[in-house]
Amino acid sequence: MYVYDIQQQQWIQVLPAIARNFNIQEGAKAADIVQRDTRHPGLLKVTQAVRDDENEVTTTQVMSKKLLVLK
Repeated sequence: MYVYDIQQQQWIQVLPAIARNFNIQEGAKAADIVQRDTRHPGLLKVTQAVRDDENEVTTTQVMSKKLLVLK
């Protein structure tokens, strides 16, 4: 999944690609996966599927990611 924003009258990708696991995040919509981090301006909370190959388990983790800004 990709997140874009309009900055300086241009569409730009503001986050690297977000991994989504359809088995775990089946009913999740974009608004569920990417949310504003109200405590930290300029950051987003991203819910991402993470695979642990050693234990053969896929889980979801919420991570704060910084928005990329066009200069």
